[in-house]
Amino acid sequence: AYFFGMMLFVEGKIVEDRPLWELACKARPLCHVGTGASHGCSGLDKAINEGKITSYNAPNAYELVNWEGYHGCNGSTKGYSQSYGGSIVGIKGCGCRNIMT
Repeated sequence: AYFFGMMLFVEGKIVEDRPLWELACKARPLCHVGTGASHGCSGLDKAINEGKITSYNAPNAYELVNWEGYHGCNGSTKGYSQSYGGSIVGIKGCGCRNIMT
């Protein structure tokens, strides 16, 4: 029952280093695991420190900063790149398509 509950909330989750979340993503129709997502770092750490990142106003950033592999927008976080002003790329996440598309 826990696994099927996970399937409902898997969209947008970072599944890097989370095999159960990855499995739940792959099991859900219209969802897939990919590494194409990019999270820009401009002002992200400052917004975190000020408590401005919430699951409501910035769900993707919220998932990133609550990922145990996130160590700030710098080279100590997997996938960090200085290109384009700094961003975090290459972290596996779950993306889902809308049934209407």
